[in-house]
Amino acid sequence: MKYGAEKTVARFLEISLWLFAFSVAWSSALYRISLLFILVGVPVHAILRMVNPDFQLRDVLSRNAEKIYYLLLPVALYGWIALTWFWTPANAELYTNDLWAYTKLLAIPLFSIYLYRLFPDRLESLLYAYCLGVIVLMIPTYLDFMGVFRALGLHVEGNSSYFPENGVSRNLVYWKNQIIHGFHVSVLLAFLVHMMPAKGLRRYVHFFVIALCVFDIGYLIAGRMAIFSLLVAAISAVPRHYFSQRRGLLLFAGFAFLAAVMVSVDSSVSSRLYSIWDQSARFFQNNDITTSSGIRLYYWSLSLENFMKHPLLGAGAGSFREALVSLNPELASQNHFHPHNEYITLISQFGLIGFSLFLMMLGGLYFGVRRTPAGVVRSCLLSFIVVFCVNALSDASLHNIWEGWTFVLLSSVGLALIFKNQRDVATSIH
Repeated sequence: MKYGAEKTVARFLEISLWLFAFSVAWSSALYRISLLFILVGVPVHAILRMVNPDFQLRDVLSRNAEKIYYLLLPVALYGWIALTWFWTPANAELYTNDLWAYTKLLAIPLFSIYLYRLFPDRLESLLYAYCLGVIVLMIPTYLDFMGVFRALGLHVEGNSSYFPENGVSRNLVYWKNQIIHGFHVSVLLAFLVHMMPAKGLRRYVHFFVIALCVFDIGYLIAGRMAIFSLLVAAISAVPRHYFSQRRGLLLFAGFAFLAAVMVSVDSSVSSRLYSIWDQSARFFQNNDITTSSGIRLYYWSLSLENFMKHPLLGAGAGSFREALVSLNPELASQNHFHPHNEYITLISQFGLIGFSLFLMMLGGLYFGVRRTPAGVVRSCLLSFIVVFCVNALSDASLHNIWEGWTFVLLSSVGLALIFKNQRDVATSIH
């Protein structure tokens, strides 16, 4: 009976992980429920596994010795963040807020081991589940564009501060902001390109959804970082060798055509991109911190000052918020807990040591995935890492809930792919 129970729990875990992948982009409730299922199912499965007569702890440790490097890096980074308690100037509440934000790092070893041990050959299904979730995220924006919400008398205008012309907001991203929305849609575009079949009806479905992604970001959202992330996703998903194939040429031509149409038809795209230069110039000339770019530049300068004071160890978890509250209470009222740049967040609060651990974790994942055999999962993950790294320039993407948990999920898929490749190589040698 216990063998049947072990298989049942394994199946429960697989469904929970699939549900987590589906919901992480759009549903805070569903992703938390599925995460709870995973956190309950993992120890239950581990106990059932350990009571199995065939289970030998020594064999498990020896088989997983080559994985220790990948598994320990996220734990080491989290441990270092926790250690900053001893020198952070922040109070316990601010320290705990930052520590809790990075607790998700501990899920990476857990997720990756279970993905590798239980369903290493079904990793692509998790990518499809994530894609479906991002499509769900885009649906409200398109419903509003078609006038459905207005016809129903629903007031769903999100952040109306971006496009206040005529008192109407066109930046309707609801419970997600521009950057997060753009991040998910950009990753979706890259995944769809890599997953696109050579022929058949599905190929045209992929083309259609790719067009929806470009229109969603370029016209409906028109966020600066969202547009940039989409461009990076398109470049990463159409590698150089594709240009010798008809599919790659067609994709590239399609991207170029859609981009040209959006820029020529809708001036908001070009004006949003120009505003980066304009707002930055106003900050450096007049110390203007009333714009989004000005606020970010102020946050970055404040964080870099903290780094210069504590280059090796960092100022400590919660130190950014502590400095902001004491130096600029007006900006502190916006409840920003990070400087909207993951790299600056890490290096200023956790020093060169914490920043190095992050780079080692990210680099180990990227180059480990690159060493695996060519395939859809490998290509998707490489594009995801590139988009994540770019998006982290304008948001604390690991600190953030939505981008951070997406990183946990897809980096775990990447580690499971790496472990599977290590096993296959070892098997072929023997």
